[in-house]
Amino acid sequence: MNYSWTSTKAIKGLRHFVLLNHYIDNEKEFFQMVSVLDEEINITISKKEIQNSELWEEGWQELEKNESITSDYEDFKKSKNSSFHEEIFINKKSEFYIS
Repeated sequence: MNYSWTSTKAIKGLRHFVLLNHYIDNEKEFFQMVSVLDEEINITISKKEIQNSELWEEGWQELEKNESITSDYEDFKKSKNSSFHEEIFINKKSEFYIS
């Protein structure tokens, strides 16, 4: 499985993500992704979603800056309570686990 992905549509203003965790819950596969530029933008998607080429492209696609970082990102950062920070936990099977 590729670890770098590009969303075809901006998610909170950003499009480049890395795959941190992969897990199975109730016999369905899920993938935890985090933005390359901002750890506060993290999502969990199903295997069906990540395999949908209308939603995700493998690798980091070369995009113009205004396509990879949209005005929605600035709006997200302005609306975000700066004291709140959702932590990301990396499981032991992740390529990013270093302990």
